[in-house]
Amino acid sequence: MKKILFLIPPENDKLVMERDKEVTDAFGTYPPLGLMYIATYLKKQLKNKIKVKITDCTLGHWDLDKLKKLLSGAKPDMIGISAMTPTILDVKKTLEIIKEILPKTIVVVGGPHVNSFPKATLHFPEVDYAISNYAEDSFYKLTLALFFDGKLKEVPNLIYRKGDQILINPPSKEILHIDDIPIPDRSLIEYKKYRCPVGTRDIMVTAVSSRGCPFRCTFCNSPDKMYKGRSIENVIEEVKYISKLGVKEVFFFDDLFNLTEDRVLDFCKLMKKNKIKIAWGFKSRVTPINDKLLKAAKETGCERIHFGIETHTNKHLMKLKKNITIDQIRQAVDLCYKYKINSVGSFMINLPGDTKQDILDRIKFVNSLKLDYVQYAIFIAYNHTEIFEDGVKEGLWDKDLWLNYVLNPTPDFVAPLWENNISREELDRLVKKGLSSFYLRPKYILQRIRNIHSFEEIKKYFFGGLKLIKMKLFS
Repeated sequence: MKKILFLIPPENDKLVMERDKEVTDAFGTYPPLGLMYIATYLKKQLKNKIKVKITDCTLGHWDLDKLKKLLSGAKPDMIGISAMTPTILDVKKTLEIIKEILPKTIVVVGGPHVNSFPKATLHFPEVDYAISNYAEDSFYKLTLALFFDGKLKEVPNLIYRKGDQILINPPSKEILHIDDIPIPDRSLIEYKKYRCPVGTRDIMVTAVSSRGCPFRCTFCNSPDKMYKGRSIENVIEEVKYISKLGVKEVFFFDDLFNLTEDRVLDFCKLMKKNKIKIAWGFKSRVTPINDKLLKAAKETGCERIHFGIETHTNKHLMKLKKNITIDQIRQAVDLCYKYKINSVGSFMINLPGDTKQDILDRIKFVNSLKLDYVQYAIFIAYNHTEIFEDGVKEGLWDKDLWLNYVLNPTPDFVAPLWENNISREELDRLVKKGLSSFYLRPKYILQRIRNIHSFEEIKKYFFGGLKLIKMKLFS
């Protein structure tokens, strides 16, 4: 039996870019859904031939010494690591420790970082293989090739060395239907330990009902623009499973849960038909959000919707290619208020061309909305985005800025901020000003009392309020 460890590295040197560490730490930690999908698929395909384990080192803030003890005791045959570009320095340190303690263990890296920098991922000599895109079938076929009777050339999206060359296998010609991927086995993680600061229940799990997003916002570097939705029947089976675990809240982490009104209404219809009692929420565009949709959602337990709003004028929204309007934003938030569904709005500051007055006007706009929670982030130009390319053309940064960083990650890296003559220190102050001015309004406090859904939510609101008061006093 082969032992396979899936690992989320410790995040001691993660790039804190969009907001300062104090604010970032308050955002909570979500379960590693991607690794859960891969591990569950592998278990289904290979059954008693393998033993899989998932360790999320961000849960409990592991240090490297604790990681060393885990590796020394586990001694897996293969380790799969999930990597994001902001955590690549942590990944590098983790790779070095693995090969120091377990030099013969095969190391495979996947995740969003590999999608952005496939060949550069193998720049680290400790990486044996990398897999881009969705990796369920690829990781399974790689396991076959390494330990059983498969072949490397048959592993789709595999990145590997052959002599001095780095080769990339093409995608599979056989498309894995999304409904054929098994529901993630939550027993593989300590699912009861994950928390969301804006959740309405103490224990919350995440799920996805689809993959990909067809929209092309200028700041987004997600490579998957092909929307693939699970059947609603398949999604309902997962909600049933989650409910039987005793979990009281599920949050759909799709890029786009509400692609169409009918899709949401069909979900609500089956929730009601199956008499499922669980709080749920989803990430959403402000369209299509209407009275009929939210009435059905509320009746079946929807308590939270996250909107990616970003900015405060139609002109700014058009520049970002959001394809939404200020009127649509207000309508969506007002309807959430009407049905006592918590609405969460995400906003960016220091967008291209922003002045300090623009940012203050954005904060004023946010405070005029009936949102229940707000998140602010300083805009960062990520690799492979339209705005990053615009910055290259403007001469704001080198086209290889991100590539040079991932080849040699250092803790003093400065993320690309659009040059608006506003210092980073001032931007951090504006983030805190936006948060404190929103959450400490008497009108907002009354609204939150009106919209409380559970005792657990009261506790989160109380302790979150203490953090914000501290932030206000000491900023």
